[in-house]
Amino acid sequence: MFSAQFSKVLNDVWGNKTRTFLIVLSIAVGLLALGTVLNGGTLISEGTAQSYAAIHYANGLLVTGQSLDNNSIRAFANIEGIGEVDGRRELDVRAISAANTYTNIQVFSVPDYTNMRVNQITPTGGA
Repeated sequence: MFSAQFSKVLNDVWGNKTRTFLIVLSIAVGLLALGTVLNGGTLISEGTAQSYAAIHYANGLLVTGQSLDNNSIRAFANIEGIGEVDGRRELDVRAISAANTYTNIQVFSVPDYTNMRVNQITPTGGA
């Protein structure tokens, strides 16, 4: 009725129930771990892309030695191919702690934090 090979496999599986159970369990745990890792990677990559798109990251920066007035900043918005323009001041500071360790700090000055269109930042605390 059954071939010799099938009978051999069936006898091995039925005769060693503990080993069969452990093999099935290890395969199930491996598949669960693989699915978890793949699903986690997908969620992280989608979340990172959405977070990056939400800040409207600048594709270009214009750094000048002197301040520009609002009319000059708005004039850049009229150039073909430019979507949004924001003006801000930036100051790079290097601070030293009591333990003689240096920390680089970027201080931004934005006229209106609630109306930022490019490189949007969200305060994590404070006023």
